[in-house]
Amino acid sequence: MNIEYIQPEGRIVKIRKRFSRSGLVVTAAAFVLIASACGVVPSTNAKDFVGGSIKPISQLKDASLTVSSKEYDEQLVLSQIAITALQAAGANVKDKTGLQGTGTVRKALTSGQADLYWEYTGSAWFEILGQTETHPGRELYKKVSDMDLTTNKISWLAAAPMNDTYAVAVTKTFSEQTGIKSISDMAAYVEKNPAAGTMCVENEFLQRPDGLSGMKEKYGIQNIETKLMGVSVVYTQLAAGNTCNFGDIYSTDGRIVGLNLIPLQDDKEFFPSYNPAVTLRQETLQKYPEIKGLLDPIVAKLDDKTITALNAQAADGMKPRTIAVNWLKSNGFIG
Repeated sequence: MNIEYIQPEGRIVKIRKRFSRSGLVVTAAAFVLIASACGVVPSTNAKDFVGGSIKPISQLKDASLTVSSKEYDEQLVLSQIAITALQAAGANVKDKTGLQGTGTVRKALTSGQADLYWEYTGSAWFEILGQTETHPGRELYKKVSDMDLTTNKISWLAAAPMNDTYAVAVTKTFSEQTGIKSISDMAAYVEKNPAAGTMCVENEFLQRPDGLSGMKEKYGIQNIETKLMGVSVVYTQLAAGNTCNFGDIYSTDGRIVGLNLIPLQDDKEFFPSYNPAVTLRQETLQKYPEIKGLLDPIVAKLDDKTITALNAQAADGMKPRTIAVNWLKSNGFIG
């Protein structure tokens, strides 16, 4: 498969690459990222957060827990929310966030290098568990959590109401010029204008059955020229309007508004639900069952509007730790 890879500085390099269907191949070079990820979060204890609804939990006092995450803003913000809450309850938390890709962070969890991280129902169902059929959001969560526990001894806490699913976006200008509002409109347009079917994509969207290949099949799209780049670069290159007319995005990303991007309506309802939940090894939850009671009330408040606003703060340059602390304070979880 011939694709273009656009590096962060915009230089285009022609490459030929064979991707695994599951996207879970983790090379030694990738896994070393675990060792080089962020270090310990600055020392914080429950006394620093007096006045909120989170109280010190005796069973978590001095518990040593490592929190991990994937590399993009939303994952970094969610992980800092969990880190701060655990610290407020009295745990000692090591920050191993910012690992690249689902396979790497999942390997950190299953190998014991991390104790918990946020995963998405859709990512787990298709990429980790290797399933292909789609299900409604609540049903998907039950199937994922049941299968992961039975097969892999990975426990899922409650899923957040937010749904960070895939979407296809165009610039506001391009939408107004072409009248494209939906993915069906996109399919019709590129059929008539093959040269205009340029699409900026990140690695996982290119690999996964719930990504580009499945979308093309669902909508009958033929004329797509993909340009492979990092997650963040997709947004900037799409907004610039020179490299591609279409791009894959995350539906709750804070950059959508700031960059004047228009998510296209998924009028055939192809993209599955991606509700995030904290995942941890069964043995960890059995040792510290109080983690569920601590995090579930926080998770319940993370809807689409909330996470999009938090993501926008990250896109504007605010540190994920600051975002997490401010949000937990504003919702009364910490003082």
